[in-house]
Amino acid sequence: TLLKTISSRFFSQDDFHLADDEIQKQVLKKIETGNEIEVINIMQMLNTQLSDESRHLIFKLLDHPLDQVKIETIRLIKNRRMKGAEDKLYQLANNSGNEEVRFHAVQTLCKEEHEHFYQKHFMHHDETMIRIAALSGMLMCHQLKIRNQAEEIISHMIQSKSQDDKKLALEILEQVKDQYCHPLLPDLFNESE
Repeated sequence: TLLKTISSRFFSQDDFHLADDEIQKQVLKKIETGNEIEVINIMQMLNTQLSDESRHLIFKLLDHPLDQVKIETIRLIKNRRMKGAEDKLYQLANNSGNEEVRFHAVQTLCKEEHEHFYQKHFMHHDETMIRIAALSGMLMCHQLKIRNQAEEIISHMIQSKSQDDKKLALEILEQVKDQYCHPLLPDLFNESE
């Protein structure tokens, strides 16, 4: 019944209990054998009621072979501010062959409060895409100190004489346009085309 319901997309965790070992085994089996849609449906189901069991299963999705499943899982972790997947996210940020997986992993790590190692590691990275992910993640952080640090770096970019710095600032701010607006943003449009 569980496996049929997963395919139908009309289910929630209320329909069964993840504390049951057999249910967990069936869900894990479906994660390993299901198609992309079924696995993302499982993730959404696990998201309906977060528990230790559902977090554990969600974190297992970071090992899934399909990049789209990893991306959706990372987005869920970022939006729900789940703790416990930092090591796996760090591994994906540094080693994934998919640029979008790396981007979202870095952004998620840098959004976390009290995670100074990740922010320091990524905000001055050689790769522009990684710096964009790190600084945009820091701007979404609820800890004022971290957000202010990113804001200061972006202020220097906006006030720079270099058009490349200004463009980079815009790319970072584009990532967080629905959550944040930099106080110097209007200066970019007053200074030059």
